[in-house]
Amino acid sequence: ATPSRASATPKSRREAGALAVPRLQRMFFEETLALCLHTGIAVSCVTAPAPASLDPWDIPALTWLPMRTGGDSLHIPNFMASTGAASIANTMRHWAEKMQVSAYGCVVKLRCSKGLKGLSLLAPWPAAASASDGSAFEVCRLSPDTSFSFLLETEPEREPDDHEPGYMRRMDTARKQVYVQLAVLHTNGLGERLLRVHNVGISVLPSYRATFPFINVAPLMSLLIKQAVVVALEQGDNPANKNLPRDILLEYLIQLLVGFIKFCQAGDFRSNMLILGRNFQLLPLYILSARKLLYTATNSSQDRAVGECFLKQLLKMPVHSIMGALYPRVYSLPSQLPQDPAKLPSAGRATARIFGSGQAPAYLVASTFGTWFYQAPEVRDESTSSETDDLKAGKRDAQQEKNDSATIKGDASQHQQLRQSPEHTPERRIPDREELWRSAEALSQRIRERLAPGPTWMPLQELPRLPEQSQQALDLGVSWNDKILLSSLFVEDEGITEMSYNDWVHFVHSQVGKRMHD
Repeated sequence: ATPSRASATPKSRREAGALAVPRLQRMFFEETLALCLHTGIAVSCVTAPAPASLDPWDIPALTWLPMRTGGDSLHIPNFMASTGAASIANTMRHWAEKMQVSAYGCVVKLRCSKGLKGLSLLAPWPAAASASDGSAFEVCRLSPDTSFSFLLETEPEREPDDHEPGYMRRMDTARKQVYVQLAVLHTNGLGERLLRVHNVGISVLPSYRATFPFINVAPLMSLLIKQAVVVALEQGDNPANKNLPRDILLEYLIQLLVGFIKFCQAGDFRSNMLILGRNFQLLPLYILSARKLLYTATNSSQDRAVGECFLKQLLKMPVHSIMGALYPRVYSLPSQLPQDPAKLPSAGRATARIFGSGQAPAYLVASTFGTWFYQAPEVRDESTSSETDDLKAGKRDAQQEKNDSATIKGDASQHQQLRQSPEHTPERRIPDREELWRSAEALSQRIRERLAPGPTWMPLQELPRLPEQSQQALDLGVSWNDKILLSSLFVEDEGITEMSYNDWVHFVHSQVGKRMHD
């Protein structure tokens, strides 16, 4: 049981991972953490301040125990019971399902073979004090949707016959492998104390060129985002630190592409195209999406406490959840769900231009953090549309009325053929909003099951109104937070935070060209 509210502290006192609260309160949290580690109990927290709350809540202090114990946290700003009660109930149900299949009282140790050493641990909780290389830690709970990363590096072997101090010979990497062992001591849901051991062999390649065919974009993007999150958390309010987390992602992309051109293309840089390897051809798109995603937590208009909680949530996300957040999918509604529960309908690209194609009366945008419903303007058949518009405008003349009357009194067979035309068949009938919403709920539930285990409950919401592409910054009808959300959903379009994907490729190509000529 933690205090329901912690007093806010000045931002200058905040540090990444530090608990910036008064001394007595800090002692309470630390004693509670020690008790949780001893008993294997994880703490979860729900913060839901009212819209007119005058006393600020210290969200990082309230979510400190959940992050350190492997628990969950949910923050609902401007909470109202009429709209937020269902979200809390669904989230509690989601947490209860994870509790049954989680591991408790976890002690994790990483061991490396000769030629490999650990550098650090990327996780919301710190490494053990006895592990300077970040190779061991203890946490109260590891749920199925929790992940952590170890940074490793190869080390050269010392020549035994060398007399010169500090001389290191190059490690013979021909057909060489190094090994990693991960041991997890834990208690399962039945109360059984178990030891789980994983052994993995890692090939050490003889050259930089040989690494490119083995690049796997999904775990690579997960690692890059977590490294950027650590930089953002450590950055704090230090004005001397000019390194933005988004720029770190761009720098890595440029260095990788420059190395690919130098070592795999013999330095042949082409001014009219950007050459990419087959297995990482989508890396520029994911880097652009990651920059848009990080902007939601690091922009100046965002509440720093809420942004810090979001970053810590990214820090423990599994690979499949991060990839689902980087590239949302757009589904047409109504949708016919496949009979196989493991399959989803075909999805479209993450661009708002698909809404103007007229292929469906409604769409569902799905991301790791939720699903959004969008209903396109109702499409009516041409005759009904023109008649209704004329009646509303008051511009129908007598001749038009006569023509309409003649059409109605026409031949019965022609009238029957008209009613049996494809435009009036049930297949062409436009579903009403309730039917489309039911289809969106069914598809959302299938997506939740398909993306399980997931870190958060995926609520179904209305998609905010799309701003005018020509004047996004000046469109006052859409709030700034909604513009940031839309930018992170439609990653291929030009948003308020970043350029479009086409412009991004041209920009990256120019930066690679400058680096090649330096």
